[in-house]
Amino acid sequence: MDHSRWTSADGNQEVEHWKGTPVGLEDVSRYPYLLAELARTKGWTMTQLEKLAGRNFLRVFRKVEKVLYSLSRLHKTSRHSA
Repeated sequence: MDHSRWTSADGNQEVEHWKGTPVGLEDVSRYPYLLAELARTKGWTMTQLEKLAGRNFLRVFRKVEKVLYSLSRLHKTSRHSA
């Protein structure tokens, strides 16, 4: 099964879980090699590579910040009305 088409970090696609670290990806210093290989062998576009490299994380984190802000406002409102 080819799992190299992941573009979503918020659970929109099911992903099989595996144990261990893939050979050649022992730490984050190897990520540039992964991105280069995806472009070379899988035809990934720059946009797809940018998503994998962090844009999905930023998108999800912005949603988390909005929820946090909403909850903090709700908490402040409930404290003042008590």
